[in-house]
Amino acid sequence: MSSPTPALLSVNEVALSFGLDRVLDGVVLSVAPGEKVGLVGRNGCGKTSLLKILAGANQADAGEISRRRGLRVGYLPQEFELDGNKTVRENIEAGASDLMEWLRCYEAGHRSDAEMAELQHKIEVADGWNLQARIKADATALGTPPLDALV
Repeated sequence: MSSPTPALLSVNEVALSFGLDRVLDGVVLSVAPGEKVGLVGRNGCGKTSLLKILAGANQADAGEISRRRGLRVGYLPQEFELDGNKTVRENIEAGASDLMEWLRCYEAGHRSDAEMAELQHKIEVADGWNLQARIKADATALGTPPLDALV
C-alpha cells in the first residue's frame, strides 16, 4: 500500500480579523496534486482575504500555511487594469512577466552555462515551454477576444 501524496498546499487553523470583525476563524484546507478547488461564500466572508493569504500577499493573524517546495501561488485581483495599447495576448503575458523575462534571457543565450541551467530550471518548473499553448487554450476556454486584438 502506497503512502498518500503530500499536499501541495495546506492551511491549519488560519484566522484573520479586521478590527473586531473576524473574517477567518480556524480555516483548515488541504490541496493535493490534481485537485481543483472552488471557494464559494457570501460577500465579505473572507474569500478574497484567504486567497491573498495563500498567495503571500497578506498575512494571517494566526495559523499555519505550508506550501510544497517550489510551489508558486498567484492571485489575480477581482479588478485589474488592462493596457488598451496592447493586444489580448500581450496583456495576458504581462501577468507572467517573470516567466516571459526568463524565456527572453534563455533565447538570447548570452549567459554562462550555470546561468542558462538556472534559467532552464525556472522555465521548466513554471511549465514555461508550454506558455503559448496554455495562453491559447485558456483564452479559448474563457471566450476572450482574438489574442491579436487590442484590448
